[in-house]
Amino acid sequence: MREEKTRDLKKVPLYYPLVMGALVVHIVCQVLFLYWNTPVMKFYNLFSIAVFAVSLKYIHRYQRQVVFFALLEATAFVIVAMLSMGWDYGFQNWIFAFLIVEVTVPFQERKPFYVLGIFQSVLYIFLFFAIKQKMQWEIIFQLDMLFISLNMAAVFVVIFFSDRVLGLSKALEFFFMQKEMEEIRESVFRDELTGLVSRRRMNQILAEMNDRLQREGMKFYLVFGDIDHFKNINDSYGHELGDRALKQVSDILNRELRGDDIVARWGG
Repeated sequence: MREEKTRDLKKVPLYYPLVMGALVVHIVCQVLFLYWNTPVMKFYNLFSIAVFAVSLKYIHRYQRQVVFFALLEATAFVIVAMLSMGWDYGFQNWIFAFLIVEVTVPFQERKPFYVLGIFQSVLYIFLFFAIKQKMQWEIIFQLDMLFISLNMAAVFVVIFFSDRVLGLSKALEFFFMQKEMEEIRESVFRDELTGLVSRRRMNQILAEMNDRLQREGMKFYLVFGDIDHFKNINDSYGHELGDRALKQVSDILNRELRGDDIVARWGG
Protein backbone atom coordinates (compact mmCIF):
# COMPACT_ATOMS: atom_id res chain seq x y z
CA MET A 1 0.00 0.00 0.00
CA ARG A 2 2.84 2.36 0.86
CA GLU A 3 4.61 1.52 -2.41
CA GLU A 4 1.44 2.33 -4.41
CA LYS A 5 1.13 5.68 -2.66
CA THR A 6 4.79 6.45 -3.40
CA ARG A 7 4.33 5.61 -7.06
CA ASP A 8 1.29 7.87 -7.33
CA LEU A 9 3.25 10.76 -5.86
CA LYS A 10 6.00 10.21 -8.42
CA LYS A 11 3.53 10.85 -11.25
CA VAL A 12 3.80 14.55 -11.95
CA PRO A 13 0.36 16.06 -12.67
CA LEU A 14 -0.06 17.98 -15.91
CA TYR A 15 -0.42 21.38 -14.21
CA TYR A 16 2.23 20.84 -11.52
CA PRO A 17 4.95 22.76 -13.47
CA LEU A 18 2.49 25.59 -14.09
CA VAL A 19 1.61 25.95 -10.41
CA MET A 20 5.28 25.63 -9.47
CA GLY A 21 6.15 28.35 -11.98
CA ALA A 22 3.43 30.59 -10.54
CA LEU A 23 4.89 30.09 -7.07
CA VAL A 24 8.35 31.11 -8.34
CA VAL A 25 6.87 34.22 -10.01
CA HIS A 26 5.18 35.24 -6.75
CA ILE A 27 8.43 34.76 -4.82
CA VAL A 28 10.26 36.99 -7.31
CA CYS A 29 7.42 39.54 -7.07
CA GLN A 30 7.74 39.51 -3.29
CA VAL A 31 11.37 40.60 -3.57
CA LEU A 32 10.32 43.42 -5.91
CA PHE A 33 7.42 44.49 -3.69
CA LEU A 34 9.77 44.70 -0.72
CA TYR A 35 12.26 46.69 -2.80
CA TRP A 36 9.55 49.10 -4.01
CA ASN A 37 8.01 49.13 -0.53
CA THR A 38 4.45 48.69 -1.76
CA PRO A 39 2.48 48.25 1.50
CA VAL A 40 -0.55 46.41 0.10
CA MET A 41 1.21 44.04 -2.29
CA LYS A 42 4.08 43.01 -0.05
CA PHE A 43 1.52 41.67 2.45
CA TYR A 44 -1.10 40.35 0.04
CA ASN A 45 1.55 38.53 -1.99
CA LEU A 46 2.50 36.51 1.11
CA PHE A 47 -1.04 35.13 1.01
CA SER A 48 -0.59 34.29 -2.70
CA ILE A 49 2.67 32.47 -1.98
CA ALA A 50 0.94 30.45 0.75
CA VAL A 51 -1.94 29.57 -1.60
CA PHE A 52 0.36 28.24 -4.35
CA ALA A 53 2.55 26.39 -1.86
CA VAL A 54 -0.52 24.58 -0.49
CA SER A 55 -1.72 23.98 -4.06
CA LEU A 56 1.44 22.03 -4.82
CA LYS A 57 0.66 19.74 -1.89
CA TYR A 58 -2.87 18.88 -3.03
CA ILE A 59 -2.53 19.00 -6.82
CA HIS A 60 -1.76 15.26 -7.01
CA ARG A 61 -5.21 14.40 -5.68
CA TYR A 62 -7.39 17.34 -6.70
CA GLN A 63 -5.80 18.73 -9.85
CA ARG A 64 -8.93 20.27 -11.40
CA GLN A 65 -10.02 21.98 -8.17
CA VAL A 66 -6.49 23.19 -7.42
CA VAL A 67 -6.02 24.65 -10.90
CA PHE A 68 -9.37 26.47 -10.72
CA PHE A 69 -8.65 27.85 -7.24
CA ALA A 70 -5.15 28.93 -8.35
CA LEU A 71 -6.61 30.82 -11.32
CA LEU A 72 -9.19 32.40 -9.03
CA GLU A 73 -6.49 33.55 -6.61
CA ALA A 74 -4.33 34.81 -9.48
CA THR A 75 -7.28 36.88 -10.70
CA ALA A 76 -7.70 38.39 -7.24
CA PHE A 77 -3.95 39.10 -7.20
CA VAL A 78 -4.24 41.01 -10.49
CA ILE A 79 -7.17 43.07 -9.16
CA VAL A 80 -5.32 44.01 -5.97
CA ALA A 81 -2.12 44.80 -7.90
CA MET A 82 -3.98 46.96 -10.40
CA LEU A 83 -5.86 48.90 -7.73
CA SER A 84 -2.76 49.49 -5.62
CA MET A 85 -0.09 49.99 -8.31
CA GLY A 86 -1.93 51.10 -11.42
CA TRP A 87 -2.13 50.11 -15.08
CA ASP A 88 1.44 50.86 -16.17
CA TYR A 89 3.03 47.90 -14.35
CA GLY A 90 1.25 45.52 -16.73
CA PHE A 91 -0.35 43.10 -14.27
CA GLN A 92 -3.53 43.17 -16.37
CA ASN A 93 -1.72 41.32 -19.17
CA TRP A 94 -1.72 38.15 -17.08
CA ILE A 95 -5.45 37.86 -17.78
CA PHE A 96 -4.66 36.82 -21.37
CA ALA A 97 -2.47 33.99 -20.07
CA PHE A 98 -5.22 32.91 -17.68
CA LEU A 99 -7.73 32.81 -20.54
CA ILE A 100 -5.50 30.55 -22.63
CA VAL A 101 -5.24 28.12 -19.73
CA GLU A 102 -8.98 28.22 -19.08
CA VAL A 103 -10.12 27.56 -22.65
CA THR A 104 -7.67 24.66 -23.12
CA VAL A 105 -8.16 22.70 -19.89
CA PRO A 106 -8.52 18.97 -20.67
CA PHE A 107 -10.94 18.35 -17.80
CA GLN A 108 -14.43 17.03 -18.55
CA GLU A 109 -16.02 19.69 -16.32
CA ARG A 110 -14.98 22.91 -18.07
CA LYS A 111 -17.92 25.18 -17.31
CA PRO A 112 -16.42 26.81 -14.17
CA PHE A 113 -13.27 27.67 -16.15
CA TYR A 114 -15.31 29.26 -18.95
CA VAL A 115 -17.37 31.27 -16.46
CA LEU A 116 -14.16 32.49 -14.82
CA GLY A 117 -12.78 33.41 -18.24
CA ILE A 118 -15.87 35.48 -19.09
CA PHE A 119 -15.57 37.26 -15.74
CA GLN A 120 -11.89 38.03 -16.42
CA SER A 121 -12.72 39.39 -19.87
CA VAL A 122 -15.30 41.79 -18.45
CA LEU A 123 -12.90 42.63 -15.62
CA TYR A 124 -10.11 43.57 -18.04
CA ILE A 125 -12.34 46.02 -19.91
CA PHE A 126 -13.68 47.46 -16.66
CA LEU A 127 -10.17 47.94 -15.23
CA PHE A 128 -9.08 49.63 -18.44
CA PHE A 129 -11.73 52.32 -17.99
CA ALA A 130 -11.62 52.46 -14.19
CA ILE A 131 -7.84 52.71 -13.84
CA LYS A 132 -6.41 53.65 -17.22
CA GLN A 133 -9.13 56.17 -18.16
CA LYS A 134 -10.09 56.99 -14.55
CA MET A 135 -13.80 56.74 -15.42
CA GLN A 136 -13.86 60.03 -17.29
CA TRP A 137 -17.23 59.63 -18.97
CA GLU A 138 -16.66 62.36 -21.52
CA ILE A 139 -13.66 60.38 -22.77
CA ILE A 140 -15.24 56.94 -22.44
CA PHE A 141 -18.10 57.72 -24.82
CA GLN A 142 -15.88 59.18 -27.50
CA LEU A 143 -15.82 57.23 -30.76
CA ASP A 144 -12.17 56.18 -30.45
CA MET A 145 -12.73 54.83 -26.93
CA LEU A 146 -15.74 52.85 -28.12
CA PHE A 147 -13.61 51.47 -30.91
CA ILE A 148 -10.93 50.42 -28.40
CA SER A 149 -13.62 48.71 -26.31
CA LEU A 150 -14.89 46.86 -29.36
CA ASN A 151 -11.38 45.69 -30.21
CA MET A 152 -10.77 44.40 -26.68
CA ALA A 153 -14.10 42.57 -26.64
CA ALA A 154 -13.31 41.06 -30.05
CA VAL A 155 -9.96 39.76 -28.79
CA PHE A 156 -11.64 37.96 -25.90
CA VAL A 157 -14.32 36.51 -28.17
CA VAL A 158 -11.64 35.17 -30.53
CA ILE A 159 -9.77 33.56 -27.63
CA PHE A 160 -12.93 31.81 -26.46
CA PHE A 161 -14.08 30.67 -29.89
CA SER A 162 -10.60 29.53 -30.92
CA ASP A 163 -11.13 26.52 -28.69
CA ARG A 164 -14.46 25.81 -30.39
CA VAL A 165 -12.90 26.05 -33.83
CA LEU A 166 -9.54 24.41 -33.18
CA GLY A 167 -10.73 22.00 -30.49
CA LEU A 168 -7.64 22.61 -28.36
CA SER A 169 -9.16 21.32 -25.14
CA LYS A 170 -10.44 18.17 -26.90
CA ALA A 171 -7.03 17.64 -28.49
CA LEU A 172 -5.33 18.00 -25.12
CA GLU A 173 -7.86 15.66 -23.51
CA PHE A 174 -7.24 13.06 -26.23
CA PHE A 175 -3.46 13.47 -25.94
CA PHE A 176 -3.43 12.90 -22.21
CA MET A 177 -5.91 10.04 -22.50
CA GLN A 178 -3.48 8.40 -24.92
CA LYS A 179 -0.68 9.06 -22.46
CA GLU A 180 -2.65 7.40 -19.66
CA MET A 181 -3.35 4.40 -21.92
CA GLU A 182 0.39 4.12 -22.62
CA GLU A 183 1.07 4.18 -18.89
CA ILE A 184 -1.51 1.46 -18.31
CA ARG A 185 -0.03 -0.62 -21.13
CA GLU A 186 3.44 -0.09 -19.71
CA SER A 187 2.29 -1.18 -16.25
CA VAL A 188 0.91 -4.40 -17.76
CA PHE A 189 4.03 -5.13 -19.81
CA ARG A 190 6.54 -4.18 -17.10
CA ASP A 191 7.11 -5.78 -13.74
CA GLU A 192 6.19 -3.23 -11.12
CA LEU A 193 9.09 -3.83 -8.76
CA THR A 194 12.05 -4.57 -11.02
CA GLY A 195 11.09 -2.75 -14.20
CA LEU A 196 11.80 -5.93 -16.19
CA VAL A 197 9.48 -7.27 -18.87
CA SER A 198 6.48 -8.90 -17.20
CA ARG A 199 5.64 -12.59 -17.54
CA ARG A 200 2.53 -11.74 -19.55
CA ARG A 201 4.53 -9.69 -22.05
CA MET A 202 7.27 -12.33 -22.19
CA ASN A 203 4.70 -14.96 -23.15
CA GLN A 204 3.65 -12.72 -26.05
CA ILE A 205 7.28 -12.24 -27.10
CA LEU A 206 7.92 -16.00 -26.97
CA ALA A 207 4.85 -16.64 -29.12
CA GLU A 208 6.10 -14.09 -31.68
CA MET A 209 9.60 -15.61 -31.64
CA ASN A 210 8.15 -19.07 -32.08
CA ASP A 211 6.19 -17.90 -35.13
CA ARG A 212 9.35 -16.49 -36.66
CA LEU A 213 11.11 -19.76 -35.87
CA GLN A 214 8.46 -21.65 -37.83
CA ARG A 215 8.49 -19.22 -40.78
CA GLU A 216 12.14 -18.23 -41.06
CA GLY A 217 14.02 -20.90 -39.15
CA MET A 218 15.44 -18.22 -36.89
CA LYS A 219 16.99 -19.48 -33.67
CA PHE A 220 16.74 -17.95 -30.23
CA TYR A 221 17.91 -19.00 -26.81
CA LEU A 222 15.91 -19.04 -23.63
CA VAL A 223 17.69 -19.00 -20.28
CA PHE A 224 16.01 -19.33 -16.90
CA GLY A 225 17.83 -18.08 -13.83
CA ASP A 226 17.17 -18.09 -10.12
CA ILE A 227 18.63 -16.29 -7.10
CA ASP A 228 20.03 -18.86 -4.71
CA HIS A 229 18.72 -18.80 -1.15
CA PHE A 230 16.46 -15.84 -1.89
CA LYS A 231 13.84 -17.15 0.53
CA ASN A 232 16.41 -16.95 3.32
CA ILE A 233 16.90 -13.23 2.56
CA ASN A 234 13.18 -12.58 2.93
CA ASP A 235 12.91 -14.69 6.08
CA SER A 236 15.99 -13.23 7.75
CA TYR A 237 15.90 -9.58 6.71
CA GLY A 238 12.32 -8.97 5.63
CA HIS A 239 10.58 -8.52 2.28
CA GLU A 240 11.64 -4.90 1.90
CA LEU A 241 15.30 -5.87 1.78
CA GLY A 242 14.39 -8.82 -0.45
CA ASP A 243 12.74 -6.40 -2.89
CA ARG A 244 15.87 -4.27 -2.91
CA ALA A 245 17.95 -7.36 -3.71
CA LEU A 246 15.65 -8.23 -6.61
CA LYS A 247 15.93 -4.70 -7.92
CA GLN A 248 19.73 -4.72 -7.74
CA VAL A 249 19.98 -8.05 -9.57
CA SER A 250 17.57 -6.76 -12.24
CA ASP A 251 19.66 -3.61 -12.70
CA ILE A 252 22.81 -5.69 -13.11
CA LEU A 253 21.17 -7.92 -15.74
CA ASN A 254 19.86 -4.92 -17.69
CA ARG A 255 23.25 -3.25 -17.57
CA GLU A 256 25.42 -6.25 -18.50
CA LEU A 257 23.36 -8.02 -21.18
CA ARG A 258 23.32 -7.04 -24.85
CA GLY A 259 20.93 -4.43 -26.18
CA ASP A 260 18.81 -6.97 -28.11
CA ASP A 261 18.53 -9.36 -25.17
CA ILE A 262 15.27 -9.38 -23.23
CA VAL A 263 15.19 -9.82 -19.47
CA ALA A 264 11.88 -10.74 -17.86
CA ARG A 265 10.70 -11.57 -14.38
CA TRP A 266 9.00 -14.96 -14.60
CA GLY A 267 7.98 -15.33 -10.97
CA GLY A 268 9.16 -15.34 -7.40
